[in-house]
Amino acid sequence: MKEPGEVQNFGRRRFLQGVVVAGGLAAAGSLIAACGDDEPAADSTPDTTPDSTPDSTPDSTPAVSTPDTTPSTEGAAGPASGLIGLTLNGLNDYTKGVTTGVYKALEGSGYDLEVVQVNYDSAQELAAAEAFIAKGVVGLVIQPNTAESAGAAAAAAKAKGIPTGNCIWPGPSDADQYFDGVAELDSVEGGRLIGEYLKANATPGKIVVVQGVVGQGFSEKIDEGLDEVLAGTEFEVVVREQAFFDRTQAVGVVETAFQAHPDISIIVAYSASMSNGIAQWLKDQGKDAIVHVSSDADEEMITWMKTPYLVATRYYSSAQTGLIAANAVLAKLRGETPEFRTVIAQEIATSETIDAIVESNPFMFMEYKDLVQNILSRRQTRAMGCRSLCSCTTAPGTPGHPIVFESESCVETVPVIDISPFLAGTPEGIASVGAQISHACEQIGFFQITGHGVPEEFIKRVYDISKTFFDLPDDQKATAAQPAPDQVRGWSAVGKEGLSYSLENEAPGDLKEKMDMGPPDVDRSDPYFTGPVAGPHFAANVWPAALPEMRSLWEQYFRTMAELSRQLMRMFAVGLGLDIQYFEDKIDQHISMFRVLNYPDQPDEPLPGQLRAGAHSDYGSLTIVRPEDKPGGLQVMTKSGEWFDIPVIPGGLVVNIGDLMAEWTNDRWVSTLHRVVNPPRHVAHDSRRISLVFFHQPNYDAMIECLPTCLMAGETPKHEAISSGDHLYSKFVKQTTFGQGVGT
Repeated sequence: MKEPGEVQNFGRRRFLQGVVVAGGLAAAGSLIAACGDDEPAADSTPDTTPDSTPDSTPDSTPAVSTPDTTPSTEGAAGPASGLIGLTLNGLNDYTKGVTTGVYKALEGSGYDLEVVQVNYDSAQELAAAEAFIAKGVVGLVIQPNTAESAGAAAAAAKAKGIPTGNCIWPGPSDADQYFDGVAELDSVEGGRLIGEYLKANATPGKIVVVQGVVGQGFSEKIDEGLDEVLAGTEFEVVVREQAFFDRTQAVGVVETAFQAHPDISIIVAYSASMSNGIAQWLKDQGKDAIVHVSSDADEEMITWMKTPYLVATRYYSSAQTGLIAANAVLAKLRGETPEFRTVIAQEIATSETIDAIVESNPFMFMEYKDLVQNILSRRQTRAMGCRSLCSCTTAPGTPGHPIVFESESCVETVPVIDISPFLAGTPEGIASVGAQISHACEQIGFFQITGHGVPEEFIKRVYDISKTFFDLPDDQKATAAQPAPDQVRGWSAVGKEGLSYSLENEAPGDLKEKMDMGPPDVDRSDPYFTGPVAGPHFAANVWPAALPEMRSLWEQYFRTMAELSRQLMRMFAVGLGLDIQYFEDKIDQHISMFRVLNYPDQPDEPLPGQLRAGAHSDYGSLTIVRPEDKPGGLQVMTKSGEWFDIPVIPGGLVVNIGDLMAEWTNDRWVSTLHRVVNPPRHVAHDSRRISLVFFHQPNYDAMIECLPTCLMAGETPKHEAISSGDHLYSKFVKQTTFGQGVGT
């Protein structure tokens, strides 16, 4: 960590040295993707703090043109009509603003726009650009993920004579030669603005700095400007830590900082998304005297600026970045010489000035807001050949119409979705998150969530007590043994379950042990829970005699996951075009299960075909998994039959839908095969892995039949109606009896 006043001089990053673009991203060193923030507001190329031009009296185009080097040269005009491609990183307020800027530039131009979202993935960014090129676009606008991938994409376009505009750029680089125009943002100056605001308005004291992603250069440049201004003052940065643009992780950084330094008086966060979470935490903690400053802005954050929990932010318009990049492409297509480098104006905004600043220099051109929402709508969103990309095309100023195009170079991924905008309850947040989840469920059936609000410290406590349980001798664990094959309760030893049998596939028992519990709050005087129809779904839980403290923590976790599942089902409803409360009366007496899985070290070679967990699909509505980052982890099968790993992201939870949900949607959503593989032999001796898994299952008497929005004209339901309880029972008995059934 740099001490206050220590100035780091970051030389100009050298991008794309020796890069050869040939059908894929060249080996230009390790690429740094903006992982973990599906909401980085103004940080789609995270923490690209804009260049400050003191002149921040914005008009319709408040950027300051600086005729720097201009790689573009005047030449023959391009096609007068055709398709222009736009690649975005994330679906959030920032990227929506960028898109409205592109729409504004293209209005009345005769060009159509197609938008692809690439999930902060460098390989997908290049793959999307290549797919656009193959499709025959006449122009390309890139809102970059990394300089390397954006530069490689622009180089591929330039090789085909396709003009390319860049929506956000940190400064001169070797990749400039491939672009026809860039919107430049100076992060060092952004840090200086924040520092000057603190010097003028805050009492000197201890500061916690919450960075975005260290290594991309943007956070480091804000650090540089901030440290430069505060050098020699009594302001002291005591904590400086990255939080990956995730609001939950940002809160964790702040909480830990206050534990170590209770007298912290200032918080500086490098994205609106993180500041939104921090502001909520400050409110919950009653800390209204903390000086909290952010480095960009979005719609939610502007609301927080009207409270004591966020006093100022560095502001610039994401809409202007899209406008500038698209105008450069249009100029080139007209045979003109575009202004190559346009510096975006930025300034400090406070609660007193933010409304006027946004009115004169909006972060979104509201007249195009509905068109942007069409991109997020499930009715206007379709998958490309690569599953995690979404695509929508529109003629500027007209309603969108969906298209599909394929790209063999696209890679399979599990998208990361920040659900905090939905939980915040704004109409835009609800619509956006619902659409993203629906898209993920249509394409791969898996996604990871951040912004869920479950404290990391609480999850760790549940993990720790579970590990303690599995460390007990078998005879002590056996005091909580599973009572019967049809009761999902208690402990089962290694090899006592075979998940592949649920698919009628024979294999040795899985190399795991487990502990299960069901609903903790059951009124045993009510026949709904105890009568014959209820079967084993509300059977009593069993607990180990040697670990009495385990029960309360597990029950608390069950309740927490049950509420998170309820919210996810509300998101499902929105994504499926149903009323947000459609599932409420079908899950109010749910028969869910919480399971902790212990995958032991593997000193001995497994049997042929034996895995930690055999290939299977889940059975219910949804599953929430907190995995551990150890060798031998979770893999998902793609539609092409290939297996790929699901990465463990800090603060994230893996969510997938089960067979029941797929049947409910008439197979519009997919329940995907997955497995837990064995670790490589050279690390198998030290590969123990523990996963916390919550299986959500609707009420046992809820009828699972085709949802009204999932039956198109002329279609018939693919599955017979079945109750949730019967559906679960048939699946579970197969896996616990190795296909033999109860009583055989």
